[in-house]
Amino acid sequence: GSPLILNNPDVPGEQLIYHSTYETAMALRHDGSIVWQAPTGLKLPERQPGKRSQTHIWGMNYQPQADALLLVSMDGWVTALDRRTGTSLLKKPFQLPGAPAPVREGRIARWLTEKADAETNATFGTTADGLGLFTSVMDVIFGNGVNVANTYAIDPNSGSIFIAATAPDEQDGAADGVSQNGALYRLQLTGNVVGGYQLSTAEHYYFDGGTGSSPTVRADGERVVVSDENGYVIGLDKRLKELWRINVGQQVAASV
Repeated sequence: GSPLILNNPDVPGEQLIYHSTYETAMALRHDGSIVWQAPTGLKLPERQPGKRSQTHIWGMNYQPQADALLLVSMDGWVTALDRRTGTSLLKKPFQLPGAPAPVREGRIARWLTEKADAETNATFGTTADGLGLFTSVMDVIFGNGVNVANTYAIDPNSGSIFIAATAPDEQDGAADGVSQNGALYRLQLTGNVVGGYQLSTAEHYYFDGGTGSSPTVRADGERVVVSDENGYVIGLDKRLKELWRINVGQQVAASV
């Protein structure tokens, strides 16, 4: 995931680098020395050959109201850490309600995928699931078998956390362990240091087909834009009411 760089309010002129793996978050100085290192509250599942791994963390993002660092994982877990110490602000990580997206084959020619995976295996080594790094990257771009396929957004005006993910399993009409549809969730981090913090879903917006894009929030927090796998770019207000949509011809694979 992307590292996050913030000014250190305790040391004028200094910046700190915040980064996280699935299990461990850290704050670093620019010379590589460690300010703090802390558990995220997530535990790596046992890797199984041939089974897709969803243990990627979509970088950190900052919520100023609680002076909190947010983390979102590919398998739909969300947690919040104290920026100063790395201490978890939640009793346990929050899980988004979506089920994994379906795996859609055929987006990239098999002969090309096999050749590309052979090259990445030779350069970087084989992946733990044995599927290959190129296949893993394509799964991320197109949302194959994942709950969250791209990074997320925080509105600094309200503190709202916007995550594009999958809808709940049964929302598509079939409780089969796979979600055919996408969702945009607005989460709220509420509470305080004394009484503790809680994450909750304030609003949601479901749409046909999944999404591989990250939501984009306007600077004033009044508009949110996301895309779906059917080629639509969708504009919503801050309460996730759809305002407009336009088809751009093909799936947007990153952010708008």
